[in-house]
Amino acid sequence: MLAENWCGDVHRNSPLIARIVESIPGAELAGVPARPEPGHHDCYLNNGFRSIPVVVFFDASWNEIGRWIERSHPATAKAAMISQQDARHGAKDDKAKQDAAMNDFRAQVNAEYAAPDNALWRAAAAEVRTLLETKLGPKK
Repeated sequence: MLAENWCGDVHRNSPLIARIVESIPGAELAGVPARPEPGHHDCYLNNGFRSIPVVVFFDASWNEIGRWIERSHPATAKAAMISQQDARHGAKDDKAKQDAAMNDFRAQVNAEYAAPDNALWRAAAAEVRTLLETKLGPKK
């Protein structure tokens, strides 16, 4: 998993990914820093952008099985909707307003993850499961 400690998506999704890896016999989870210099991170772009976390699954021979990047598709849609509605767009030159808007954005995203229906968590788990089952077959 390409990750950095400062990233909210890394903090949110790492425990889920760890639980998934624990459920796969013989699987291991290794964290790799996602450094800004060109290198391995550029092999795992998200629509042309560097995003984290990047979770890459390999078989025993180091053939890539698949990858899951950043967050679930429904979570990305929610984050985009929140971002479009927030006040950062009007705070281009005001660092305090930008910081306040970013904090508000983070709080709204966290609230979506805390929703009683757990929809964003279920979506993430389902996406990873589908990725693995597509390549490896259903869990028996």
